[in-house]
Amino acid sequence: MRRWKAEPYEGGLRQGNAYWMARISELAYMTKGKGEPDDEGILEALQEEDQGFEAVRGFDHKSSQGIVVEHKKYLTIGYRGTDEWRDWLDNIDIERRHEDEGTFHEGFWEATQDIWKEMRRAVDEARERQKARGEPKRPVFITGHSLGGAMATVTTSILLHEDFPFTATYTFGQPRVVDAKTARDLNVEVKDRYWRFCNDMDIVTRIPARLGGYRHVGSVVYIDHDGNIDAKLSRWQQFLNRVEGVAEEIRKEGPDGLGVSVKEYLRDHDVKRYRRAIEDCTRWP
Repeated sequence: MRRWKAEPYEGGLRQGNAYWMARISELAYMTKGKGEPDDEGILEALQEEDQGFEAVRGFDHKSSQGIVVEHKKYLTIGYRGTDEWRDWLDNIDIERRHEDEGTFHEGFWEATQDIWKEMRRAVDEARERQKARGEPKRPVFITGHSLGGAMATVTTSILLHEDFPFTATYTFGQPRVVDAKTARDLNVEVKDRYWRFCNDMDIVTRIPARLGGYRHVGSVVYIDHDGNIDAKLSRWQQFLNRVEGVAEEIRKEGPDGLGVSVKEYLRDHDVKRYRRAIEDCTRWP
């Protein structure tokens, strides 16, 4: 197993940072009971790969879950997506929420607020412990998959508004979260340290619709049908790659190809696929 190393002070696109953010986003799905993050299980899994991880604290309220992960060199604010994402895809609330930080999809804003205050307190407490030990403040990363990626976007905007320093945001398979003006404003601040991974035909990255006024934030990192990763593809190239992926599935499966293609849209949203693509990448952009 390759030992991945994070670069806590590097906001640019780095494979080690991308791997650990994807891994934390993946492990955020580990639960105990009805949905509460399995703090001990997540920490054990992380320490199997890197003994530098020191603590995991989970948060669970309503339909929102998140974790604050302490590594001896950095902190991570991580959000879980939802195992029932098809439900909110079908019933997605497109109402907007206007806040000092910008204009957001109301459902994503409220999902973040359900656990944000406690998570922020956990970050502050971790930093206070470090200060008491005479240690410098540890850099902070923000991450999440699916709905968790949307919550990471909201958190990014909140921390920017508070002038709270953080290294970078990494999201995987996230939906659109903000309106056009908020996206422009955020991109001025974070485009070169906000990395939004999109896996080939992942349908969740296409909602809510641009026609509804919603936009993505940050720099897209595209994973194509063959697992290649590119941070510089044009929208037209991305479209062609998705079409080629669908065509290949239809060619392999014959008359039932369309059904298989729909399944591919769903499979490409799996957080494990994101993590494996980063892990297997031999030519990093």
